[in-house]
Amino acid sequence: MAKKNYVIIGNGAAGLSAAEAVRDLDQKVRVTLIAEEPHAVYSKVLLHHYVGGEIEESGLFIRPASHYGKIQIEPLFGSKVEKVFPKEHSILLQGGLKIGYDRLLLATGSLPWKPSIPGVNLDGVYSLWTLEDARKIRSALQGTKRAVVLGSSFLGMQVLDALSRLPLERAVVDIADQIMPGRLDRTASLLMQDHLEEKGVQLFLGVRPVEIQSFGRSQKALVLADGRTLVADMIIVATGSKPNTGMIEDGGRAIVVDDTLRSDYEDVYAAGDAAETYNCLTGGRKAFGLWTAAVDQGRIAGLNMAGRASVYRGGFDMNATHVLGVPIITFGHPVSPADGTGWEETTDIEPSKKCYRKFTYFMGKPMGAILIGRVKDAGIVGQWIRRANEVAEEEKPRDWAFPRFRPQYVKDVMESSCCH
Repeated sequence: MAKKNYVIIGNGAAGLSAAEAVRDLDQKVRVTLIAEEPHAVYSKVLLHHYVGGEIEESGLFIRPASHYGKIQIEPLFGSKVEKVFPKEHSILLQGGLKIGYDRLLLATGSLPWKPSIPGVNLDGVYSLWTLEDARKIRSALQGTKRAVVLGSSFLGMQVLDALSRLPLERAVVDIADQIMPGRLDRTASLLMQDHLEEKGVQLFLGVRPVEIQSFGRSQKALVLADGRTLVADMIIVATGSKPNTGMIEDGGRAIVVDDTLRSDYEDVYAAGDAAETYNCLTGGRKAFGLWTAAVDQGRIAGLNMAGRASVYRGGFDMNATHVLGVPIITFGHPVSPADGTGWEETTDIEPSKKCYRKFTYFMGKPMGAILIGRVKDAGIVGQWIRRANEVAEEEKPRDWAFPRFRPQYVKDVMESSCCH
């Protein structure tokens, strides 16, 4: 009898975690890991540190290339999946090779989303998404005198932080009228905007980019809707991402999975950025673009693929970065909805110390936080929010939203919220 073949598409946090979980439980099943990039797994969350010269390329890799053979995983590096055929239990690789599977995990991550403007794919316009992207940016930075970051998301701020370690002019452009919209409230954003401007960063907010043009011998010109033009040696686009699921889902939507990470497709699981999973704060569903969530989901998907019943308890947003020396961490829902019904906030700010702390509540239950400057107790805050939103499975229907209770341990956390 032929060995069962478990195929994992994706060699990031979710894919590797799943492969190792399968192998820990089953030494006999065949595990095939398909990776579009031609090398062993590395940490994407460290790419901006590599671009900024804080670490070298060798410091990015999580496992050596020899690791796959040691745990008897067959890697197909540099192989792109063109199509998944769930009814046939097979996949088609670029080049025509078809591979059958008994169980399949989509750990395909996400792709950078770029605005649909002319010139966005010109040479000299970059995204920071893969190791190859980072190599190109790092090489192009030699001789660069001015760089523009298009997008002020967390990734945009990480790119900006990397550029701050180099002697060049920097500018940030965003269609939103504040930096990090959705993750920072107006007060936090203004605090950080003042900090960026103090450090010499030019901010162009609330304005739409309409075109990127070639300028001179090697420069680029970013044309804005208000008529201004920004000339730079390089433009780095950090305007968002989308699930990399076009090989199975039309439109590249995230794959909806249950709490075992199984999808509606027979014998197909999904984890990481490609999966739409349970949001334990709202009771809704979301694709979490988080490294830690991908590791957790990959492990649970791998255990279930190998036959050990395991449940994913859900997750919530958590983002962390440094912006020109100031640490920022946000959790859950740090910005209250516009109508504010049922929501409360507590804040503490000390602008001279670049310190701001905010907690949001719905019906007395903690739902989110912003920590700027003082972040040493971030782990406690994250666990506090999760614990407050944990209820028994039998009491948690899939449309569950915002249970009305106040945990008794709020007082200790809130008393530590002072910036001093």
